[in-house]
Amino acid sequence: MGKEEKALEVAKGLLPYKDEHPEDLGRLLLLLGRSSRPRHPLEALSYYYEVYSRGRPTDRRVAREEALALLKGLSPSQWREVMSRWEGTFLSVYAALKIAEAYLGEERYEEAEALLKGVEGRAQEEGFGGFFERLWELLLKPKERELTVGLLLPLSGRLASTGEQVLKGALLAAGVFGDRHPRWRVRFLLRDTGSSPQGAVEGFRSLRGEVQAVLGPLSPGEARAVLQEFREGDPLLLILSPLEEARGMEGVLQLSLPLEQEVEDLFLLARDEGLSRFGLFYPRNPYGRRVVRAFQEETWKWGGELVGYFPYKEREMDFGPSLKEIKEGEVMPDALVVAEGDYTLCLLASQVAYYELEGVKLLALRVLDPLKVLGLCREYLEGAVLSTPFYPESKREEVRDFSERFRRTYGTTPGLFEALGWDGLEVLLEAGGKAEGLESLHLYGVTGLRGYLQGEPVGEPFKLLVSDGRFEELP
Repeated sequence: MGKEEKALEVAKGLLPYKDEHPEDLGRLLLLLGRSSRPRHPLEALSYYYEVYSRGRPTDRRVAREEALALLKGLSPSQWREVMSRWEGTFLSVYAALKIAEAYLGEERYEEAEALLKGVEGRAQEEGFGGFFERLWELLLKPKERELTVGLLLPLSGRLASTGEQVLKGALLAAGVFGDRHPRWRVRFLLRDTGSSPQGAVEGFRSLRGEVQAVLGPLSPGEARAVLQEFREGDPLLLILSPLEEARGMEGVLQLSLPLEQEVEDLFLLARDEGLSRFGLFYPRNPYGRRVVRAFQEETWKWGGELVGYFPYKEREMDFGPSLKEIKEGEVMPDALVVAEGDYTLCLLASQVAYYELEGVKLLALRVLDPLKVLGLCREYLEGAVLSTPFYPESKREEVRDFSERFRRTYGTTPGLFEALGWDGLEVLLEAGGKAEGLESLHLYGVTGLRGYLQGEPVGEPFKLLVSDGRFEELP
């Protein structure tokens, strides 16, 4: 028996008495680790990790340094065993980084990416941030990993503040701030629409041949103008305003979930609560007519009855005549449906209370800022159900992650337009700037987007019940 083996045997013989001399524990385990390294590296790591877990600060620092030095020289199969045996520790994180490094050397990019995404947050926490960043740069190094995106947004004019909100979400999704690492290196070309259709068209023309995809425009007027300009061979266009005329256009995507899906979700929820008679308040415009058609289709499909149609003009403030008609009518609806939320909802809710329509439930579509609505008219909304494209306080994991990142970066709570910027860029990143393969995408958008079916977005709108003056998120 050589001197090293004999020293190792003696040291192991002292292990049963380690608790009697805790002051010597670190030195004993470090000796065992050093003695085991040449022939039994994984056994050595177990000794080092015990020092790291239980030893004095000075011993812990030495144990970590020696363990990492040992890890560097192991084989890929041994790194995998380390990942399994010490899952969730600095040892497994470093082993995962070493395997990813090996995969990158073999040009196995997808496997390397999966490993890196799995330890993205922990690498920084465990002190491996620099190593992680070097590997991520290697992952993105091939030219095809760069995505050039045109941002066609109103950054001046009356919609400037809204355009800036979208921009914040897109920049955050691209990993410009913080520790987020998208699968593509993103290069932005920014074009200001000036809040006008003509500005949007000019901006879009300047992006032709320069980008792989365009995010925007934002407003319906700008989007319609660009759709008229759009032609075959143009970059993939992801518009941020829901438009009926964009449906089915090749090379054009929408981010907002179809109105028909939102209506169906809200209608089925109402039916489950035993509501079957509905009064419908809707604006006198194309959107309002779509809401009417959608609700009619749901009643024909699932049963139920629209017992009253109450169109109103833009910026209507007095719903008294309609509510008086309901109160004096022969059939009292179980619920009143408001086609657009926010201020219209608050005005109607307060007047429903004034006319004492007791027992009538309020259902609202397209509430853009539910937190603001609750702050404005909380006292009139008890029992109401609101459908909204974004709820920053949602319990959904993807929303919690986005909201936390946004607050950490910008110091404020995100709203719908910041969420549209985030989700819009996420779709383009997942699709690689191409329309092909959209059907296979599985998304967890913060606006409820889950993917695309025949070019149409599908997903899960947020439904909020007002209970005791607070929102309760419904499944």
